[in-house]
Amino acid sequence: MSVRGITVSLYKEVTQAQADRGLTRVTSYLNQDYRKLKAACLSKRTLFEDPYFDAGPKSLGYSQLGPGSSTTRDIVWLRPKDICMGVMPEFINWSSSRMDICQGELGNCWFLAAGASLTLYPKLLARVVPQHQNFHTDYAGIFHFQFWQYGEWVDVVVDDRLPIRDYRLVFVRSTTNQEFWPSLLEKAYAKLNGSYEALNGGLMGEAFVDFTGGISEHIDLKSSPYNLLELIKKAARNHFLMGTFIENRKVGDSELVRPDGLVIGHAYSVTGVQEIMSYRRSIKLLRLRNPWGQMEWRGRWSERSKEWDMLDPAVKAQLNVNMEDGEFWMDFVDFLEHFDVLEICSLTPDSLDDGNPGKWTMSCHQGSWKPGFSAGGNTSYRDTFFSNPQATVALSEEDDDPDDEEVGCSLLISLMQKHRRQQREFGQNNVAIGLTVFKKLDSFPMRQHVSSQKTCVARSVFTFSRSVVIRMKLPPGEYIIIPSTHSPNQEAEFTLRIFTEKQESLWELDGQIKADNIWTFKTNITINDKFKSHFMATAGQAISVRMVQETLNGLLQSQPELKTNGFSLEACGKMVQLLDFNKNHKLEVDEFAQLWERITQWWKIFTKYDMDHSGTLDGFEMRYALASAGFHLNTQLSEVINRKYMDANYMIDFDSFVSCLVQLVGIFRKLKSLDKNDTGTLNMSYDEWLKVAIIT
Repeated sequence: MSVRGITVSLYKEVTQAQADRGLTRVTSYLNQDYRKLKAACLSKRTLFEDPYFDAGPKSLGYSQLGPGSSTTRDIVWLRPKDICMGVMPEFINWSSSRMDICQGELGNCWFLAAGASLTLYPKLLARVVPQHQNFHTDYAGIFHFQFWQYGEWVDVVVDDRLPIRDYRLVFVRSTTNQEFWPSLLEKAYAKLNGSYEALNGGLMGEAFVDFTGGISEHIDLKSSPYNLLELIKKAARNHFLMGTFIENRKVGDSELVRPDGLVIGHAYSVTGVQEIMSYRRSIKLLRLRNPWGQMEWRGRWSERSKEWDMLDPAVKAQLNVNMEDGEFWMDFVDFLEHFDVLEICSLTPDSLDDGNPGKWTMSCHQGSWKPGFSAGGNTSYRDTFFSNPQATVALSEEDDDPDDEEVGCSLLISLMQKHRRQQREFGQNNVAIGLTVFKKLDSFPMRQHVSSQKTCVARSVFTFSRSVVIRMKLPPGEYIIIPSTHSPNQEAEFTLRIFTEKQESLWELDGQIKADNIWTFKTNITINDKFKSHFMATAGQAISVRMVQETLNGLLQSQPELKTNGFSLEACGKMVQLLDFNKNHKLEVDEFAQLWERITQWWKIFTKYDMDHSGTLDGFEMRYALASAGFHLNTQLSEVINRKYMDANYMIDFDSFVSCLVQLVGIFRKLKSLDKNDTGTLNMSYDEWLKVAIIT
């Protein structure tokens, strides 16, 4: 008979230390402990030389800056004390301003613009650039910097050997010749991303997030919210980082200087906002900075424009309008007309609210898309989309904010693909990623109905950027969040952060598995007389494991349309174990009859989901087939199952399919035995689950 199935909700046991890890704990990158390395150098009276990012061609790059490239031919590596030629170098002047950083020969204006924004806020700067580093006391040629990476802070150490050509720094430099923190910060970031060349091209939001661990949101200025200026003021007031750029719409226009002085495809820091009175009229100004340290806006309110002549000299002096330094003021109306995108990185999810800080709850998940298992593509791929990883959130209470006209439960989701910049050297650039949110239906399993467009409540654009963010308000209820690549079978890792203002519950990505029913031995069955006579004539009273193997393999040989290598002795042993009611390590006629009945049912399922009639199942077909057989598995378990039973061509034949189902029956039967109160549900930690899965 069949008994009621079992649903298992998996949870991760998280200690308080682990919960606080992303906010407070710092991990040593590549296990290089700054204090220990510095102490060792001081005791040996040597200067640190980094074995993981040496002063050589591989650290520069892999293509345009690769070994043997003409662009790197004259580069040498020197320490600041040798660059300054007798003058004592300085690490950082803590009165640093946004003017300190100037771009070098790399196309990393996005990084420099973010760095300039960082200098506006000393506390943020001190987090990324730890204090008490210098070239004076206890100098050992080693420095360290801290970046947020996919859920945790990492501490990156570097030696102070820098790329030089003709005694000038090749890459980022400070406007003060003796100051070196910008150059060393860039070197640490290059190490984190694989090379200097890996920093070519990017969006400010990527660096904003790595500097703060915040959430970077993109605002399209051509369809901006009505209260955009207020949002910018709040962002400036709350010390959020901001940047902007003009989109590059034509091939060859990148970093083209327009007649008005603005540069296409170039990142600018937004460093201030000011409202002034001119002829009794309120003027809203934004302050922007070009990381080149030159090339400024030439329109209204530029440094030499006539508009400044109308102001009180004291106001003009306060706004510091006096030099060609890359920084300029711009009328907000002109800003909206000429720029395309504004990026705002908030330090907390309630970034652009005036609400209480810390009112949001955050859950961080690490996951991956694997071809054939969990990389199902977007919703247009209806046959595979369901296989993407999933998270479920229950929103139970509406927000409290009485001033907010929009009623509902706030939800902010950030999806970030991991390590793609480091993999550029191997030809692996960003893939297009996106988010889809569905209203959860009452029926189970979720995977088969989520692709229904009727239940879709929100979706992001698909973007090749490192991250995508969506913010929404939804009615109370349960929702399914599905991160995906745009096309199926694209492999990548990701970090998913889910923020809710009033979170009732949230299930981990793929935190549930279920069997619809558990196959058990039937004590009273009707057996066909012909079947019974044939069994008795060939096997006698009972059939051994080896005879089960021979019998089943003989039956498979009579079905040439199925590709098979035959049942293994181990698999047949598990079949006997499941149905050995008399515990004699053999199957009697009623037991074997039930085995054959179940195999026949699985045969029909196998042929139904062998959609290409290959005689085998691929990874996606396998998940459909397992669901049809009553087993609804998470991505992690599906991947383990597929890897175990797939052949060298990543296909699953019929005997492997049956062997897999036999193992699943054993696992879920064991789980059912743990449900002492017969509730049909179990809550287990991942460790408890693994013990059951491995032992069975």
